[in-house]
Amino acid sequence: MPRRVVSTTMQASYASKHARARLHVRSIALFLTACGAPATQRQLPSLEPDVPTLLERHRVAESACSAVVNPFFFRVEKGSAASYVLGTRHTSVPLTKLPVFIVERLRASTMVVAEVAPDDGTWTRYPRLDLPQQVGAVSWRHYIDLVGRGADRAREIGRPDAALAIMTLLFEDTEASMDRDIAREATSMGIPIRGLESAKSQHDLLERLIDVRLLRALIDHTNGRLALEAGTIEDLRNYCNGTKSNPRMSDGDRERLLASGYATSELDAIDEQMVFARTAAWVPIIEALLDEGSVFVAIGLDHLLGERGLIALLSAHGYVVTRVSNPSAAPGVLAPKIRD
Repeated sequence: MPRRVVSTTMQASYASKHARARLHVRSIALFLTACGAPATQRQLPSLEPDVPTLLERHRVAESACSAVVNPFFFRVEKGSAASYVLGTRHTSVPLTKLPVFIVERLRASTMVVAEVAPDDGTWTRYPRLDLPQQVGAVSWRHYIDLVGRGADRAREIGRPDAALAIMTLLFEDTEASMDRDIAREATSMGIPIRGLESAKSQHDLLERLIDVRLLRALIDHTNGRLALEAGTIEDLRNYCNGTKSNPRMSDGDRERLLASGYATSELDAIDEQMVFARTAAWVPIIEALLDEGSVFVAIGLDHLLGERGLIALLSAHGYVVTRVSNPSAAPGVLAPKIRD
């Protein structure tokens, strides 16, 4: 099941072309949610019922995560300056599912730092490919079985990254966007938002990493819609329960791609470019802002985890980093505004 080769960045990117809401199967998809382009819908035959409705996807998200009970939220201090870092999930989890004390810290901040600024409209339009021909008849037939009329949209857009996002996000509640909610809250409070990279750089990265070969491999190794739904539920539960720990491609995805002919070095390169290199490039920018204090950093969770994640790197650079927990804080209700 193509779970983590696409999530974080795909969500942000596919959804953000429409609303600017982010490879790891699920990371890429969660990135592309912010990046896709609208396409004309045409009916295509499907052997299974057509795509889940928005209400059905919302119910999946609610059943897997009614509230974020153990958020990846950290206080970062150096001297007298204190700021906060939140690991986000780009779809299916709105800001209202986080504990109130996180929203309070957001509203008390003097700057919000995000992967991409919400007003960044930079975009590269790549040539459209004939995906059914490129992927092959057998794989495309299976793709139609997986995504129903979504295959028409993928064919119309004609890009592998968009096709992979449509498949991976099939059971995600794409109307729920923590990134979009944070941007709206900050804007309403008059808090400036600083982007760490451009939307164009994110999209260009996906175009380099997600090609027809990768798309075909992930289609062929996805057994059916139940596998897609199970992957969404598992990822949501790991995020909302605070148990996710691996920023790399999952063992299952690595096994499937290795079986498709990928070399271990190729999969390591995907991890490097998608997660670790970007995190390393952001660290000096984030540290300069943290030294001013009262900053609220909200970036994809993968960039916080592991020995090469932001939390470990900040700790190694002399910052005191503490995970903040407040079990009595009720999620789903916004606190009174701190600012006038």
